[in-house]
Amino acid sequence: MPRSHDRLIPLLLAVLLAAVPARAEVVRVESPDGAFGQGWMYVARDGTCRVAMPAHVVPAGGRGLAGDGAGRQYELTAPYRPDPETDLALMTVPVPRGTICTPSRLGASDLERRIATLRDAQLVSLDTAEKRTMAVELVAATVDAGAGTVLAFRPRNPADRFRQGMSGSTILAQDGTMIAMLTDVDPASGIGIALRFDVIRRLAERAPATDAADLPGIAMVIEKGAAADPGAPPSLLLEGAAWRGTPVDGRLSLVVALETERVVTGLALTATCGTDGVRHIAASVRRAPDNPFSVETPCSLDPAAAGAAITCPLPPRRARQIRLTLWTGDETLCLADLGLSLSQ
Repeated sequence: MPRSHDRLIPLLLAVLLAAVPARAEVVRVESPDGAFGQGWMYVARDGTCRVAMPAHVVPAGGRGLAGDGAGRQYELTAPYRPDPETDLALMTVPVPRGTICTPSRLGASDLERRIATLRDAQLVSLDTAEKRTMAVELVAATVDAGAGTVLAFRPRNPADRFRQGMSGSTILAQDGTMIAMLTDVDPASGIGIALRFDVIRRLAERAPATDAADLPGIAMVIEKGAAADPGAPPSLLLEGAAWRGTPVDGRLSLVVALETERVVTGLALTATCGTDGVRHIAASVRRAPDNPFSVETPCSLDPAAAGAAITCPLPPRRARQIRLTLWTGDETLCLADLGLSLSQ
C-alpha cells in the first residue's frame, strides 16, 4: 500500500498550545524538498519537545519544519526510530530555556476500554494554515494479525477521502481522547490504517534522554495541603510525571506559575487515586503574585474516564499564575498529566 506523503506549497508552520480537554497539538511536518505530512507535538518525560510522526514522513536529510496554523516556525532535528518494525519516528524541536514548547503529551497508557466502545471519531490534520477535521468511524480494532497495535478507519461521509499528506493526522474520540495516528491508506478500499496512541507512548519511552532536567518556564507550588512524598512537586507537564498530595482542612490547592504572562483558557489533569471524597473542584488565575485571584470557575470530574479526568475550561484571561483547588476529605490525592491551554 503506498504511503501518504506528498508535496504542497511551502508553509510557515508553528508550535504551541493545546486545547482542553483534548489538548490537541496536531502539527504539520514539512521537508526542505516540499514533501509534507502530519505529526503530534508533545513534551517528553525529561522536558524535551518532540514530534511523533510516521517514519515515512521524516523530512529528507533528517531536518525540517513543524508547527500548527499560527504561523510560528520551528525546526525539527534528530530523527529517532524506536522500533524498526513500526512506522513511527520521533524528532526533536530545539527550543531555548524559558520557552514553553507545548502542554501536550501522548495520551493514555491503555486505550483498550476506550477502543472497545469507540464508534464515531474525528481525524484532525493541518491543511495549509487551517485545521481540518473529518468524521471517521472505526472499521476494525485488530488488523495486524491479532497484535492489536493498529486500527482501521474509514470516512463517515462517503464523499470524503483520506488524501495524500494526511499521514500522521490524529484520530480523536468525540470526548477528545487521543486514539490513533494515521500511518497508511489502502487506495483500493479507502481504509485508513492508524497506530494506537498507547503504543506510540510506549515506544516513545525508548527515546534517549536529553540534558533537559525539567520543563522550562513553569513551576508548581503547594498553596494549601502537603506533599505525601518527600521533595517538591514535579512539573506535572512532563510526560509520566505524578504527584501525591495530602489535603489540609479538607482542601488541596496548587498554583502553577508561568515564567511569562500568557492568555489562559483552561487546564486539565488526571486524578489516579483519592477521588471518592472530592466534593468540588475549581480554578482561578491572576496576573501577578500581589494581585487577587479571579473568581473561581468550577471544574468537572469524570470518574468514568481512565484515571478520572479533571477538566477546567476558563474564560480567556491574561495571567501568570493558575490555581487549582480541590475540596475533599482527608484522603491523599494522586495527580498526573497536567495540560494547560495557553496563547500569547
